[in-house]
Amino acid sequence: MFCGNCGSSLQDGAKFCGSCGAKVEAAAPVNETQPEATPEVSGQPRDTADNTTQSMPVKEVQSSSHTSYTPPAQPASGYVAPQPDQGYSGQQHTYQPAASQPYGPFVDNSPLSVGQYIVMFILMAIPLVNLIMLFVWGFSSSENTNRKNFARASLILMAIAIGLWIIVAIFIVGVVGSMVGSYY
Repeated sequence: MFCGNCGSSLQDGAKFCGSCGAKVEAAAPVNETQPEATPEVSGQPRDTADNTTQSMPVKEVQSSSHTSYTPPAQPASGYVAPQPDQGYSGQQHTYQPAASQPYGPFVDNSPLSVGQYIVMFILMAIPLVNLIMLFVWGFSSSENTNRKNFARASLILMAIAIGLWIIVAIFIVGVVGSMVGSYY
């Protein structure tokens, strides 16, 4: 079976051409007839040595309601029909659209390298820079997910530590205030 659009060979029962994608119509039963002789032009036979002007005879088959086209058994010499990519498994692949990506910036979820962790810890050792960088990393929409989670966890631990320091400072001020007040 051949494609009526591009002439490439098709598998039996194919509904679409693997080369050009054209829809293949179900072929009517073929009655073999003798091919017609090639016509002579201006009384001279056609030159068969020239491949560019040579045409292959076309078989026309009469069916009950219409005439169908049956391509020649082999394409003209020098022409090789493109074959679809079969992959290493030999199975024909179908087109599948790419998965839709959400709108927004690309988020990198790859693990951080040792060098990236070292640079992060060095930045965390610099006063005030550490706080700024934690907010940038923790609330940036395009930051690496691992660095974002590290920054958020560090900010939460920092808030807990500051809360504990405030409670301890109030307790110490109260104890020292009561001791100083008892001397007067």
